[in-house]
Amino acid sequence: MGWGVVHSTGADHSRNWSDVAIVAADAVPDGISESVPGEIAGSRYVELAESGWGALVGWAAGPENLLRSTDRLDRHTTVTTCRRSDQVSTTVAERTRAEQEFLDRDINQYLNAAGVPDRPPGFRWLIRLLPDFADGDAFFSAVGASVLATADEARHPVDFLGPLTGYLGQLYSTPR
Repeated sequence: MGWGVVHSTGADHSRNWSDVAIVAADAVPDGISESVPGEIAGSRYVELAESGWGALVGWAAGPENLLRSTDRLDRHTTVTTCRRSDQVSTTVAERTRAEQEFLDRDINQYLNAAGVPDRPPGFRWLIRLLPDFADGDAFFSAVGASVLATADEARHPVDFLGPLTGYLGQLYSTPR
């Protein structure tokens, strides 16, 4: 989907994706995912969804609440299901470089539509999970519910940035 780029959204342009600390790939626990937290450097983290929404959540949370680690294509698979008559066949293959480039472009189009700069490719993005949340599912559900409750008729990425920034700013600034 092509989103129109928005240039003045109130996005914080004093920071950049390069402000996010890099951790070694072997420091990221094997089982960590969007749902399952893992401990890195004394805090619990979950992976951000590899989507425009996931990237926007990360941007709104701020670099102090994120980590990034080099990613590998062989960690990702593409599942193709074909249905012909009563026959169903499924193939699983490693994600190709072209598929990853398409995904990165799509994510950056979404970010740009919200007035956020491109996110550099080649990384896994992890967000710090606060003690109030048992796992990523609870965290991302709370984030989504908060945004839906405050973004009224939001239909465009730029409409989500303010509510996301407000909710996550309050969440991460509350003493724990």
